[in-house]
Amino acid sequence: MSIQEKIDRLIEDRKAQAAKKDLTRKIKSIVRALGFEIICGAGEGGAFEGGFGYAHEAPQDDWAWELEDDNNQKSLPVMALESSSRSIGLYFDSLSRGVNLQIHYDEADENIKVMHDGIKVYAAHNGIVETYIPTDKWENHIDSLFIAAGKRVKIKNQSAEDDKVMKKQKMIGKVLDYLRTNWGV
Repeated sequence: MSIQEKIDRLIEDRKAQAAKKDLTRKIKSIVRALGFEIICGAGEGGAFEGGFGYAHEAPQDDWAWELEDDNNQKSLPVMALESSSRSIGLYFDSLSRGVNLQIHYDEADENIKVMHDGIKVYAAHNGIVETYIPTDKWENHIDSLFIAAGKRVKIKNQSAEDDKVMKKQKMIGKVLDYLRTNWGV
């Protein structure tokens, strides 16, 4: 067997392992439930994004770069009212959970990138695995985050259901009040 055949076989084995562990679905669930949006600003000239949508330098026309306010206090740049922005993906990091793991998800291109301790350990494009470095450390963390994401989704769904019930009860109350006050029912 040639070296190229061995490399091809290793790649196919790694892709099969990643599929068997259902990593793409787990990672997407995590970043959707626990992550934050990556916002891309756009002005007259279009989007100013780089890579996964991080603005390296904002256009001067769209941002009011005020270094000091009236009291000589430093202030943050403020986006002009006529500017627009949109979500282009999601980002999650688990540093608050004690693990150096980041997930970037570019929704438009279906790109997923997972970094662990500064090393890319997983990448997929349009559902096709392009990088997979299997280690128990980051994979176990993905599994625990997937469970946490499931709990977050369940709580969110329950809250949405509770809101629906409350709105329905409020509407029924309004209808009954209307009938009592206007029709004596």
